[in-house]
Amino acid sequence: FDELKPMFDLPDGVFPVVLLCLGYPKQSPKIQPKHLYDIVVHKEKYHEISDDKLNECMDQKYSDRAKTPLSDNNKDKLKAVCEKVHDKEFADAALDYAKSLGYIHMAQRYFGLHYRADEIRTGNSAFINSLRNYGFKWVDGIDYD
Repeated sequence: FDELKPMFDLPDGVFPVVLLCLGYPKQSPKIQPKHLYDIVVHKEKYHEISDDKLNECMDQKYSDRAKTPLSDNNKDKLKAVCEKVHDKEFADAALDYAKSLGYIHMAQRYFGLHYRADEIRTGNSAFINSLRNYGFKWVDGIDYD
């Protein structure tokens, strides 16, 4: 976000929410399926979705690339993240689940290996700093660390 402010000469109090790129791809892109509408859209109030239903949707969406190898490196990273976010019991359960599948599930890959759940707070601080840089001084009254 911080790179966009000078790039587009944005004044204080103006924050980019959506960027839209237009053009033609050099090749035909593979269109990824989206999650089922009733899973991601909540009408009037939030509705709880079971882990089984979420896993089913992840499997449908990522069926061709959902099986991250259960290498020692991946297991070690997943375990470390799970222990930082929850505890050893949770980490053991996550690894047992992956071992039962024979691979690391896509949801585990996203939040254990890629968008690491133990680093999300760091990202929030960076986002808050970006808001501050855009002139939103009200964030100084809120502690996000």
